[in-house]
Amino acid sequence: LPFPIFHILATSVPVIWLIYLAVRGLPVGSPQRAWGVFGSGLLLGPILILTLEMLALLGVFVLVVVVVISQPQLMDELSSVARLLETAPQNPPTPEALLELLGPYLTQPLVIWGTLAFAALLVPLIEETLKPIGVWLLAGHRITPSAGFAAGALSGAGYALFENLLLTANSETWATVQIARMGTSVIHILTTALVGYALAIAWQRRRYWQLLGVYLGAVLLHGAWNAMSLFMTFGEIEQLLNQANCWTSLSNLAPFAMGALAIFSLALLVWFNFRLRRGQALKATPTTDQIT
Repeated sequence: LPFPIFHILATSVPVIWLIYLAVRGLPVGSPQRAWGVFGSGLLLGPILILTLEMLALLGVFVLVVVVVISQPQLMDELSSVARLLETAPQNPPTPEALLELLGPYLTQPLVIWGTLAFAALLVPLIEETLKPIGVWLLAGHRITPSAGFAAGALSGAGYALFENLLLTANSETWATVQIARMGTSVIHILTTALVGYALAIAWQRRRYWQLLGVYLGAVLLHGAWNAMSLFMTFGEIEQLLNQANCWTSLSNLAPFAMGALAIFSLALLVWFNFRLRRGQALKATPTTDQIT
């Protein structure tokens, strides 16, 4: 019975701690603005992102249907699989049997690379555009780069909290998933904060090329994290099918790579906050000319 409460605490406390590391000493504006930016990332951002991602999935589905229809042999094979699955309500297959049935299709190079292109490229492109929705809503307020970084961190934290609460796991893997979600939260908050920082600079100083560079860097970091997660999934499928391939080797390295990405992102978040706070302190310190 207390598990839902414990789950909420386990997903929200790390996000609150990351917010503190990201925005401490930076201008977040009034409480109304701060909560508005956070709420935008928590509610408005996910609605827009999920809508676009569902439309993208629909386009992928249509493309898959076209490919299947153009290959009669593949269509016959999939029809046979569908007929076998029709008996599932009366005689449901075990996960091992289902994987053995679908494994040959899931491990096709076209399926693997298509999944990587969608999850590690298209999804980051969409999310890194819309996760800073709280910053986009401040476009007419002429915010400083420090305020843009703080607003981006709040907006990204809202989205991270939404994702953490939405995605859960069974009791056996819950702890592992929560640890992994901490790393995901760091990635979301850092990338959104950096894009928010670059947006403020672009609006204030017209540095749109810098905005493009930061945006692509955020997409690359996010895409690398998603790719590592997929490598582990592909490796698990191959192990269950008793196959040995490059994905098995990559899946063994993926947890270490994800850990390194999480530590790097956390260090960069703390360093950026320190750099911005130091810049504000230097601006606030009176010079000799001002004293005299």
